[in-house]
Amino acid sequence: MPGEVPSITKQNEDLVGSVSKNTDAPGPSSNYVLPSVPLGEMAVRKANTLLQIDRHQIQAVQSEQQALELQGLGLAVYDQEVLEQGVLQQVDNAINEASRVSRLAEAEQELQQLADELRSCVTSLRQINKIIEQLTPQAATCKEIGRKLDSVKRQKHNKEQQLKKIKAKQKRLKAVLGGSQEEPDIEEDLQGYHEEGETTRELCQNFMRFISGSFAKIVFYHNITRGLRIKIVLEGPACKSLQYKG
Repeated sequence: MPGEVPSITKQNEDLVGSVSKNTDAPGPSSNYVLPSVPLGEMAVRKANTLLQIDRHQIQAVQSEQQALELQGLGLAVYDQEVLEQGVLQQVDNAINEASRVSRLAEAEQELQQLADELRSCVTSLRQINKIIEQLTPQAATCKEIGRKLDSVKRQKHNKEQQLKKIKAKQKRLKAVLGGSQEEPDIEEDLQGYHEEGETTRELCQNFMRFISGSFAKIVFYHNITRGLRIKIVLEGPACKSLQYKG
């Protein structure tokens, strides 16, 4: 009857709140009516949902196009197509944001795991370098030690390849996180490792030049506070003991 507020349907109520279909209004052939109560609050009270639709982001029908019975009742009137598109757009935005936050959280967790792996890898490489320092002087005179040295060098190669893969993964994850993550401690460890590698090569080269052409009995030991010390007992004509300090 004229003057009566259209009834509220159950189907539309479940979708976006209390709504009704207006068949007498001029303008769009199909309109929906939303109450003045914020839809997000109604969703929390009725369905306890996580996503709250903001009806203020959806364009309402102009007041002059609304039915006379609805004017002045504090109701917002929406075109059906506009309303559906607005609701779906907000749902899509919420899903995309949740997915983005999840990806960032996973990237941060994986980056932390890689940092731990990197520390472990650098520590292993340092230990391998120390073993190489100890075995290299004897490898020229003892085949068994030479074979062991080759095995240790293969382990070093594998660790260096693992280190490259870890750094590549770190670079990719930092790009996902926008480059906001830094690992200063790890960078210092890597710099220290590379410097140790250069020192090891120079030490071995100098040592081999030092004992070149002599038959030597080598006694080596490592002092943590003073570095690598190698005692060489020459069995050649000179017959004297020397010390080479790395």
